[in-house]
Amino acid sequence: MLRIVSDETNFRPSKIGVERMNSTILFFAMRYAMPRKTAAAGIVAREIRRVWSDLSDTDKTQLIDEVRQGLKFNKVGDKITWERVLRDITKNE
Repeated sequence: MLRIVSDETNFRPSKIGVERMNSTILFFAMRYAMPRKTAAAGIVAREIRRVWSDLSDTDKTQLIDEVRQGLKFNKVGDKITWERVLRDITKNE
């Protein structure tokens, strides 16, 4: 949920709200891109790698599980891209 925090001159979203919203948007994008054979897969894959260290442990676990499930049940359009994402994000586990 996005919280609005007031300062004296305007309203701005709190850092917590923005981080939560960003991870939610990332999951929407990933779920859209996974079954497609389009540039969307590569774009979302790059974004996952870029923000990986900023995600919560819960989001990381969920993302790994969803990519694994997509690969296991052949629900990905660009298998190589998602295998690489999974390799890259799990290499330190």
